Amino acid sequence: MTSPHPKFQTQLPKDNCVIDGILLGGVSCTAYAMAMLIDAATEGTEAPKGCRVRRLVNPEDLDEGLMLSQVAKVAERKFDVPISVRTGARAVPVATAIRRIRNGRGF
Repeated sequence: MTSPHPKFQTQLPKDNCVIDGILLGGVSCTAYAMAMLIDAATEGTEAPKGCRVRRLVNPEDLDEGLMLSQVAKVAERKFDVPISVRTGARAVPVATAIRRIRNGRGF
């Protein structure tokens, strides 16, 4: 049986993710976090690297960091992992997030 715990991925060093000669390792935390979420949600049957998630963002975004909405589309369209993005007033309160994490839930 596969573990629901994803393998940790680090975005650094900067050359950990190079697309079209641009060093994106330092500005791809959202892509790497989504890659680990996909790994956990699929119990390891899909375990993309963060740089692969970054490459799959469409339209391609190589300027700086990414938005949650961009990588959520990758998870849903390429890996069949449903995602609920909650930001701003819809964001999950910190205390709730901490409780969920301590209970072993993904966040």
